[in-house]
Amino acid sequence: MSNPKAARLGLILDVDVKVSAEWKELAGALAASAADFFLKGAGEAASSGVSGLIKFVSSLKANPSPGYRAWNLAVVSFAWALDQMLPDSDRSAAIKSIKKSVEKSRISAENDGVFLPLDFIERPTNFQLYVNLRNDFILNTYENLDQKSINELKYKIDSSFSVAIFEILSKRMDNFKSIVDALGIPGAASAELSLSWTTYRSKLIYDFNAKPLFGQEDTNISLSQLYVPLRGFWPKENKEEDYHYIESDRELNSNVVIIDDYICSWSFEDDNEDWLRLIGGGPGSGKSTTLKSISSRLAETNSIRPLFIPLQHIDLHKDLRESINSFFVDSSDSAFTQPPLSRASVEDGAPLLLIFDGLDELVAPGEAAKDVVGTFANRLNSLVSALSGSGARTIKVVVSGRMPAFQAATRYLTPRPHGALEAYGFLPVEGSGSDDDPLWKIDQRPTWWGQYARLTGQGAALPEAFSNERLSGITHEPLLCYLLVLAGFATEHWELAAENRNRIYAALIGSVYERGWGDGTSKRLGPGRTLSKPDFNKLMETIALAAWLGGDARVASEEKFEESIEITDAKQAWSSFCEDNGNDVTNLAMNFYFKASEKNQRGFEFTHKSFGEYLAARALLYIAEDIREQVPKRSDYAMRDWFRATKTGGFTLEMLSFLRDEIRLRVSEVKDNSEIDKIVDLKSQFQTLARKASVEGFPVSMTALQWRIMEIEHASAECSLWSIINSCARALGEYGYKDKSLVKMNWIDESELSDILIRHSRFDTSGIINRCLSYVDADDQKLSNLRLHDVNLEMASLSNSLIISCTFISGSLAGANLEGCRIYDSRVEDIDFSKSKLEGSVFHASKIRQCNFMEVTGDAITMSPMTLISSTSSIFHQLGSRLHLMVTSEDSLERVSEGVQERLKILGSLNTVERHDLVED
Repeated sequence: MSNPKAARLGLILDVDVKVSAEWKELAGALAASAADFFLKGAGEAASSGVSGLIKFVSSLKANPSPGYRAWNLAVVSFAWALDQMLPDSDRSAAIKSIKKSVEKSRISAENDGVFLPLDFIERPTNFQLYVNLRNDFILNTYENLDQKSINELKYKIDSSFSVAIFEILSKRMDNFKSIVDALGIPGAASAELSLSWTTYRSKLIYDFNAKPLFGQEDTNISLSQLYVPLRGFWPKENKEEDYHYIESDRELNSNVVIIDDYICSWSFEDDNEDWLRLIGGGPGSGKSTTLKSISSRLAETNSIRPLFIPLQHIDLHKDLRESINSFFVDSSDSAFTQPPLSRASVEDGAPLLLIFDGLDELVAPGEAAKDVVGTFANRLNSLVSALSGSGARTIKVVVSGRMPAFQAATRYLTPRPHGALEAYGFLPVEGSGSDDDPLWKIDQRPTWWGQYARLTGQGAALPEAFSNERLSGITHEPLLCYLLVLAGFATEHWELAAENRNRIYAALIGSVYERGWGDGTSKRLGPGRTLSKPDFNKLMETIALAAWLGGDARVASEEKFEESIEITDAKQAWSSFCEDNGNDVTNLAMNFYFKASEKNQRGFEFTHKSFGEYLAARALLYIAEDIREQVPKRSDYAMRDWFRATKTGGFTLEMLSFLRDEIRLRVSEVKDNSEIDKIVDLKSQFQTLARKASVEGFPVSMTALQWRIMEIEHASAECSLWSIINSCARALGEYGYKDKSLVKMNWIDESELSDILIRHSRFDTSGIINRCLSYVDADDQKLSNLRLHDVNLEMASLSNSLIISCTFISGSLAGANLEGCRIYDSRVEDIDFSKSKLEGSVFHASKIRQCNFMEVTGDAITMSPMTLISSTSSIFHQLGSRLHLMVTSEDSLERVSEGVQERLKILGSLNTVERHDLVED
């Protein structure tokens, strides 16, 4: 090895042999990398693509000089970086530019040596050889780019180059020992840990700034290029902190911030007591993308070590620290060879920011979200205490999750009022209160479209789809906004997408099939080349069902896939695929938006959970349609088959929404009454199964060896029955078939519905059953001691029913028939009674708050004095003269008035004490 010549801030390494890596060899390495990368899918981690480069640099001749190795390392990594970010249309021109740049650097290296900066291991993009290669390439290839686009391009190439360098060094450090020795890096173990963190930082930056976004494998558009910073809010002081206050006032009564800026600024604060931030939002609201943006942003500095932890891969049954360390060390593409939360790593490194993404994904079917979040909260508190060393070190934590898990976390982790932010989408907030903060007035959709249009060469004018109110529910959410354009609905036929979002997902799946294995013709070019579109759809649904039955709608195992083939009757489709490609499901899965799952060594993970939820809901509908035909003659077999198809799946609100939209799609597109008759019959036959499940139960599962497990499985299957029934009823009612929409169960006694709801309250943690009661015929039923949060009884019939000691919070009875209904000793809050029938209804000793009674019918709506005293005054304004006071004799009103006055006097004489730690349940 030649003696390096000292240079300011670096070393000049002689190249003591002629650089012999000709373009043919380099191109071969690049081709191997590209083939490996695209074979496994662009959604996978960078190390898959780097494997070809690792093979190349490992094959260099024996004992070359450090300068020779440094030149090869830089050139090969640069070529791979270009491979990752270049659209296919730019490749021919790029190859010519690369040849010129490489030849220029080769001559320079042979004549003048290679200048290696001392911080090369930490900041490889400071390597002047690379900088020259990058700048020459951009100058030769993109002559007409504006400065913003040039800077964007440089950043993407830098991100990919850093990942390639660190991956190669971390996997083949022995090949580059001469470089490490030349730089004088001390301590092998310490250097290895430092390199692991540096490699990990580069991956965080690469994943956000350079890795192609799903659906952009051809254009190589990255997440950062489309990202619009998300807003978040929390309630202002002295405002009601309960999440059930009037929806239209929530944002205007809240503080609003840009989440990225807010979290990053807080990360650098020294207040160890203020260590937690929670971020909540619905599916596709941008939570995970925001956390990736924050991770990438903080990875650019050495002042903080961000650690992005996907909770779907964390085993909560283990010690949290142990589980996190295991995930990062054992993952096949991990940058870490040593635990990132080891004592040496924590004590010797920069302050940690632990970013936990997907709190809701810890919850398995049958588990109560509040219990799982409570367990996580206890373990997180213990972890932070252990890592911080009783406050000696700064440890900060961010946790994200969908709203139910987020709300549970606010109770168990008790962050400061400004520490729990709810994500808000792209639309502006209307109202006079928005003048208080200009952030609420911003419509972010034009910004998002402008970025997308610039990158894809489309017109800058905002399409009508992004401004029409009918699509506001879609264009408000970042994920759905992207899927809208990916599916082709942004500029054409957007009205169809507005009517039903399932059309967006269906169009995406169709486009995947068309391009999945070739040119879209009947003669396909890759695995499954003879697979028909119906068979492709069935196999995708089978994978999704496997994930759902495995307890996670995002991740599917091969074992569950094989089980689900029987359930979905996909044997023929699977055989057709296997004829072309053998029985390797990998080649099937990787043609959709999947990546390999670290949770299961032979499993697959949807890029976004909503894909799995949509396909699983569609699979259940097809299964239901098959089972429908069995019910009249073989109801026991139907019960068995439905139980097998649903017993281990946990229905979610998102799956229910997809299922409803899928049946709505069927009803809206009917061509004759026979199609409607099928939906009516599906509802009718599943009502039969639901009654059978209520009275007799499902067949006993021989695989469940514990009563608790059997109860959970029964509840899951029964809840799924009600989801099908309710989805049919709602679709029929919405599209004008109201005479066929009522759910008539022929109850065996007056308490049967109440018994079903009580039974499910123990297992149905998402309250799905509460949302599946619209259009139900519950006349003369007795509901008692129920806690019905987010209940939906729209268009239901509860005439002459009796409701005793129940809690109704945040829900709807709009259009319901409540004639003669008696409501005693109950709490009714934030319920929509609009257009309901209330003739002869009685409210006694109940509390009614923030309810909507607009356009109700009935002239004899009776309320007891205690009800009126404890209820909000809006009742009087909405019901007016139709409201009657319940009295038992002529002098009762006077005696009630006297009683109230007496109690007010007693109340005024009591001592008072302020308490702020009590939150009304």
